[in-house]
Amino acid sequence: MPERNIVLRFVDAESGKLMGEHPVPAAQVPETFAVATTLDIGADRFEVVSAEPVLRSEAEARGFMTLRLRRVEIRKVDPQVLLCSLPSIANELPALRERNPAVEKRILTIHEDDWRQVELLSPAAAELAAGDLASITDIHRRERIGSGFRKLHVRKAVDEPLAGMAVSLDGLTKALHAAPLDGLAFEGVDGLVEDGFALAGPGGIVAYGRAAGGRVREIGFLRAPEAPVVAGKWFDLASWIGGQRLLLVDWCRVRTAGQVADVQALLQDLWPVAEQSPGRIFLGLAKS
Repeated sequence: MPERNIVLRFVDAESGKLMGEHPVPAAQVPETFAVATTLDIGADRFEVVSAEPVLRSEAEARGFMTLRLRRVEIRKVDPQVLLCSLPSIANELPALRERNPAVEKRILTIHEDDWRQVELLSPAAAELAAGDLASITDIHRRERIGSGFRKLHVRKAVDEPLAGMAVSLDGLTKALHAAPLDGLAFEGVDGLVEDGFALAGPGGIVAYGRAAGGRVREIGFLRAPEAPVVAGKWFDLASWIGGQRLLLVDWCRVRTAGQVADVQALLQDLWPVAEQSPGRIFLGLAKS
């Protein structure tokens, strides 16, 4: 039995004029136009504004279907005007592992671009950071356009931010007065960060990173969207950072702090108490 055709009648949605008719094998027509649909006709692309009838089965019975179309303007973007939202990102992301949803339910999920943007450096790592900080400063001076950047700097000098130090995860947990979460993940990516940890403190700041066998590899900080930022809760954290002789660095803003008062001031500038927007950080129950 020969395959039936459906005559598609194309009507301009703006003017109501008939653009043309074209017989099409029924199998090539979508089953329904109830969902958003676009059609490529020649070199042009059109959005289907409405279809009568909506279902292919009804069109097969009638032998025709009327599609009201609106031309889609395809604009070519000059790559020279594409801007980066950040002046710098870390060189590498950590390895991932499978998640056990039965026991790993409270997950800190962050955007991959936010990995290690605000972190702690050991004295040895701080000595290596000068080149990256200088390059980011140059990006701000030469490549900034409005709120974006023509280029970004990929940091490569500091692979081991806590090099030469044995930092205690228990000590950090106590300084934050934190409750450990069940894991660390990246937004839109399956799995959890291998050896990842996340600590949610009552002061509205979350610490995260990796720790294996009691050795902490890195410590990053984020604003927790589910809790108000409480400046008074930062004193113990700032004192712990100063006591460990660690340097708090905000790579994108090219700021560092090591003394207790300076650390408190930098934290206050990063996450003002009155700030309400959580940005791109998601904290809570991950989907099973």
